[in-house]
Amino acid sequence: MGLNNNMDRPTYVNISKGRLFTKEKDKLPVYFTDIDGTITGVSFEENDFKGDKFEIVKFKISDNGDNYILQMRTDSGYFRGLCNSLKSGIPTERVNITPSYKEIDDKPQSTCFVKQYGKVLKHTYTKDKQGDFPQVEVVTFKGKTQYDGSAQIEFWKRWLNSLNFKHEIIADAPMPQTDNKQEKTFIEVDESSDLPF
Repeated sequence: MGLNNNMDRPTYVNISKGRLFTKEKDKLPVYFTDIDGTITGVSFEENDFKGDKFEIVKFKISDNGDNYILQMRTDSGYFRGLCNSLKSGIPTERVNITPSYKEIDDKPQSTCFVKQYGKVLKHTYTKDKQGDFPQVEVVTFKGKTQYDGSAQIEFWKRWLNSLNFKHEIIADAPMPQTDNKQEKTFIEVDESSDLPF
């Protein structure tokens, strides 16, 4: 079961600090730990908040007649983790998605865990198993060494667009802003992790 939505229109679901939430106008957010359903569509759009331009992905998720739009930034660990896990399963079949968030040395680290048929899907690509996955580009930005994940984001976008989702038009809705730190395209590499991003 999804988020128990009884309305005909889709419910927009966002992520803040490892928790899913829905928010209706002039009401407090309602939080959830995970979402169940089948991904039936995906779209990408540019967004702008106070001069900060970024791209979001919208996953359309259906569950027993209820429809949800799970939104997240493409430059987030949520997006990278969700895609990396989905690729090791069957992306067009029912999944359970659980976001995770922690801060290490004041740096946000986020991902999504994906279960399918009762098992947690492992990441397809790791530091030891890069395959055709692009490497992060090491660049110097404002005097600091940064890791540019743009090629990885484009890789995941191409992969999602190659799947047999029903590419339905998803109605525009504003991307709610949260008080958590937003990740940029420049990403940190955690050497203790088995992930390349």
